[in-house]
Amino acid sequence: MFKHTTLFHAALLSAVLYNMPAAMAQDASPKALGSAYTPVAAVSADQAQVVYYRLPVANAQAGAANVYVDREFQSALLPGGYTAFCVTPGQHSLGAYLNDAPNYNGKNTDVYSAQLSGGMTYFLRVGEGANTAPQAVARAQAESELGATRQ
Repeated sequence: MFKHTTLFHAALLSAVLYNMPAAMAQDASPKALGSAYTPVAAVSADQAQVVYYRLPVANAQAGAANVYVDREFQSALLPGGYTAFCVTPGQHSLGAYLNDAPNYNGKNTDVYSAQLSGGMTYFLRVGEGANTAPQAVARAQAESELGATRQ
């Protein structure tokens, strides 16, 4: 049952995104994304938390940045969007890639690896230029930038 429900939701989301007007796909307004960023809570020692975000800049590249964790798709970030997730502590590959299709570099090449410690929160910003490496950002700076983002 769960598998079928998940597949249905994925198909529905794909249909919505495919039919979304181009202007809306570029807009990180409340109509396009979820709630505004609020500071994330601390996590337990058996988890590492990652907050990945994309700045809401006027010169952002078109389209979504596909976020991958351990070569698996996690989410897609429009300019001005963020996602927060937890993983087990240890070695993980992380990346966000613009204009990723059809090669899907996040799953196949250009994989960036990091050692994530339990009980820690890591803030990563999507690189908008040719540099696709995750940009680690200190919490204070990240949260000032995240104030203008939405989930």
